[in-house]
Amino acid sequence: MTASISKKGIRNHPSVVGAYSQWLVTNNGLKEAVQARNDSRKVESLVTSLKATVAEQGRNVADLKGKLEATKKVADKALSNSNRSSN
Repeated sequence: MTASISKKGIRNHPSVVGAYSQWLVTNNGLKEAVQARNDSRKVESLVTSLKATVAEQGRNVADLKGKLEATKKVADKALSNSNRSSN
């Protein structure tokens, strides 16, 4: 084995090339890339859900604002009528 390594050099020896190839496969970042992609999809889903919630809350606020304005008009009218009655 050492004679074989000496003749070919360690760089091109099959055991070194095989170990390096195995290291590349193990450490190629594929697992991390797949995990990052999955995490990205989860974040996209959360952002979409958050956008929908914000839009719904905006509609609720607008609806409540309309109801508040209508209630204020009724209250102002009742106050005005009350002031006329007491004079």
